[in-house]
Parts: sequence; structure tokens; C-alpha cells
Amino acid sequence: MACGVKQYKPILLLIFNLNLINFVIAVQEEKVVTQGKFPSEFSFAIEHRIPRRLANFGEPKGVLQVHALDAISGSASRHISSSSSSTSAPASEASGTVLRSSRCPVDCVKYGTCYEELGRCDCPPGRVGADCSSLLAEPELTQLCTANGHTNVTCAAQLEPALCLNACNFRGRCVGGVCVCHPGFFGADCALSLAAKQPADGRGNKASGIRMELLAGQNYTARPSGPRIYVYELPPEMNTYQNLDRLDRPLMYLIWQRLLSAGLRVADAASADFFFVPVRVRLAYDSDRVVQTVSYIRAMWPYWNASQGGSRHIFVHTGDWGRDELS
Repeated sequence: MACGVKQYKPILLLIFNLNLINFVIAVQEEKVVTQGKFPSEFSFAIEHRIPRRLANFGEPKGVLQVHALDAISGSASRHISSSSSSTSAPASEASGTVLRSSRCPVDCVKYGTCYEELGRCDCPPGRVGADCSSLLAEPELTQLCTANGHTNVTCAAQLEPALCLNACNFRGRCVGGVCVCHPGFFGADCALSLAAKQPADGRGNKASGIRMELLAGQNYTARPSGPRIYVYELPPEMNTYQNLDRLDRPLMYLIWQRLLSAGLRVADAASADFFFVPVRVRLAYDSDRVVQTVSYIRAMWPYWNASQGGSRHIFVHTGDWGRDELS
């Protein structure tokens, strides 16, 4: 499961196994605790009992306003204002985040999510382009949906929050299984945001020079006893495009979600004991996906090479033959 694991390996396996047992018990007894400490207490293992249907949501009441456009970089300062009341606080103020100049093109937060650490615009299914403003044409859209287990009903459509990772932590909307986060939030489950205090020397995260935080405004702190686990935020087409309802073994997604509510996940990679690679590995033909993922990680972050070629990196393999299926 991990390379070079010594001190934390038994503890890590024990935590994962205990959490999975808790999932099964909760589903069997049909007792869903709705007042958990964090929104991500709602795991997919429990929420998949909610009837699947398209969400009857209207357009967001907040209106995205763009200021101080940088014509060279394409970045802009943004804030949310309420269309119902001029005295309402911006969404970022209510949740404890601070919106600042984005590293993505202006329209990215209108159609997708800006992953601020890398300045990458993440598009939901059906959207393409540097700012996700273009629609994917047929027959490419149908091919994309079919390849990821979606139908015309569930692909590129707004769905119930339960169909997305951690229900987007109630900080975004679920489109085709991908979280489109509210401005100021980012990550596969919208759990991340820029920290209010950025390092003066620009040495926050080694990959980007910024400092991030998890579940801003909710007093999230990592479990002191550890282990501390950093989760790579990959482009959604690598992991969250897949229809979770069609997966026979969604263990990787269950662990991915539980890392947050268990207090094991950290936003600062420099403090991490392990690095979680959120990519599904099920059959032999997933080898190509693993190779592509590792290549992307090595290109975008320094931690794979710094750990002697993948030591302390965690993959979840749910195949019958284990790593022998990867060739």
C-alpha cells in the first residue's frame, strides 16, 4: 500500500479498517448522523442511499463580480455580492475565506473551479478550454460520458450533492460528479482555500509559494497523533469524472473522503508523513492511468522525487491480485 512505511504502517491500516467498519455499521443500521463536526462526515458509503435524481437547483443568488483585470496575466480580483440584499456579507466572509487575485483566467470560476495552488482551471464534464467556457461537442461528449460510466442524464448535468466527493463540503455544486466550487474554494471536494495569512517570503507550499488551509471557518485541525496525510489534487478527468454509482469497489473514494473527517488530512505537504494519490486502480489496464498520474505528479510537485521515487506515497489497489496486476 505504501513504500518505505515503518512507524505508521500498522497505525494507518488500523485507522482505515476501523473507519470502514464504521461505515458498514452506519449503513446497516440506517443511522446517519446529520450533525457531524464537518460536512465531510457525510461519506459516499452512507449518502448513496439517497434517491438519485437531478437536483432542482436554481442559479446561485450570488453574482460574480470581476475587478482589477490584469490584461497580461488574465487574472482578476473577485468577490461575491448578494442579488437579494446589499447588506449581505460576501460568501467568503461568511465562511472565513479571503478572496484575492486568482491565478486562473477570468471566466474559470464561472464554469469550473480554479485550483489556486497550480493556477489550473478544472472543468466539469462537458466543459473544455483554458477557462472551461467552451462546450464539448458531440460525439466527443457522448464518448466521454460512456467511458466514465455516465448516461445522458447524469453526465454534464447538475446532480444531488451526494453524488460528489464529500458532497462538495456544501461549498459548491455537483456537476456530472465533479464539484464546481464557489469562488474562493477549490479542490476535488471544495475543502481547500487560500489561507488568510500568506508567507511574506513566498515560501508557503514548495510547489507554488502559497499557503492553503482546509475547511476554513470550521476550526479544522489535523489529529495531533497523526499520521498526517497530504492529498494530491489531480485534474478531475483523472479521478472524479467516473460515475461512483457504477463502481463495484469504491474503496479508494471512501478512504479519500474519510481522511478529512478523521482529521488525518493536511494542506501543508511539508508537514506530511504520507502522500495519498487519489487515483482508481482496479484492473490490469489501469496501469496506464497510474503511469500518467505519476508523470503528472512528478511534473507538478517535488514530493515524489524528494521521497526517493515514491516512498511514503499511498495507492489503493482493489484488484484481486494486488500489484501483480500492474505491469
